Amino acid sequence: MSPRLCLLLAGLILAGCGSAGLDPAVGTVYVGATEVTLRKELVPRAPVTATVRHGDRLELLALHRRFAKVRTDANIEGWTDGYALLTEQQMADFEWLVKRAAALPSQGKAVVYDGLNMHIEPNRQSPTFHQVPADGEVDIVGHKITPRHSVSTMMPISAAVIGKPAPPRKPKSRKKEKGGKLKPLAPAPLPPPPPQNWLELSRSVIPPPEPAENPESKAVIGQSRPTNPFEDWSLVRTKDGKVGWVLFRMLSMQVPEEILGYAQGHLITSCFPIGEVRDGNLVKTHWFWTTIDKGRLPYEFDAVRIFVWNVRRHRYETGFSDRNLRGYYPVEVYTSPERGFSVVIEEADGRLVRKTYVFNGFRARLVQTEDYQQPAAERPPSMMPTRAVRPRPDVSWTVKAKQAVRDLRRRVFGAS
Repeated sequence: MSPRLCLLLAGLILAGCGSAGLDPAVGTVYVGATEVTLRKELVPRAPVTATVRHGDRLELLALHRRFAKVRTDANIEGWTDGYALLTEQQMADFEWLVKRAAALPSQGKAVVYDGLNMHIEPNRQSPTFHQVPADGEVDIVGHKITPRHSVSTMMPISAAVIGKPAPPRKPKSRKKEKGGKLKPLAPAPLPPPPPQNWLELSRSVIPPPEPAENPESKAVIGQSRPTNPFEDWSLVRTKDGKVGWVLFRMLSMQVPEEILGYAQGHLITSCFPIGEVRDGNLVKTHWFWTTIDKGRLPYEFDAVRIFVWNVRRHRYETGFSDRNLRGYYPVEVYTSPERGFSVVIEEADGRLVRKTYVFNGFRARLVQTEDYQQPAAERPPSMMPTRAVRPRPDVSWTVKAKQAVRDLRRRVFGAS
């Protein structure tokens, strides 16, 4: 038997083995949602083949619009919604966020009154991987504002994100003459001339708005309400180390009801217990908090206040207050070598300064003001958009056989 025939038979055998085996994977993805169900076919009532959970590694096999066909480590295949999957890059970015948030100081403890979903990014459309149970407690470690109707970047598997190009439009066929030449196109008609009184028609019949009484007023005549309002999101950390984004308005800071009325409708953005005092059989806690008027702003607080328990009058009183600020995280409270706290404030000239206070009895005294440099913006493993992964088109057994023969020849003879 000739060597060429042997190579052809070996290629056919290898091609047959490859076709009888598993479909080749075109990429690796991870489960982003809490739990994902894989179905055998893309029909509503298709049988379930497997159930995978957040963080499980899957092999990407094929794509159809926003749906993806994947395979588990146990070689179980199925279809699922691509919106619940993450690429390797995005999974690495999320792991980086978890590691970074573990080292951030807590800005106070908050409780949720109902089950609250934790998102991978501050966006309603991003996958949710954990739910904080009712009455659950979390630590606030970060803050961010995002447009309410923004598009999530955590949708790499859908056809829209992959950027499947639209099919090219076919040019209209032109009729040919008997000699085979194309018929010339008819010339385009001339545009109609403008009316003679077009200047008068162009004048506005609407009278101009009257000027505002106060030109410096922020109110603008005819200004419409924003169509895409912003939302406050908080980066939270659970007791067992899970980190994710939740809506800030769904959190309630853990402060006693006796001082909640002093907030006067403002949002409490951080709170810390700073000491205790005994009043008879009761033990009362002194509190430090920061608040903001309306929220949805690029900074975290505009007022600082300390509440101390007056033993003689048996009530909370203000020990320190500062308003009209533009403050940022982190807010830190110290217990040694002296009891005090520090806040990061933006000055009128735009500089950031860190102000450190120490407690003098029930009062706070400023002891240091220094320039504050925000930490260098650490970046996740990759900030570039995910490169699209396209599934390989189905090929015939002859193409597989030729490829197998070429691979075998390269291994045996070293030929290209």
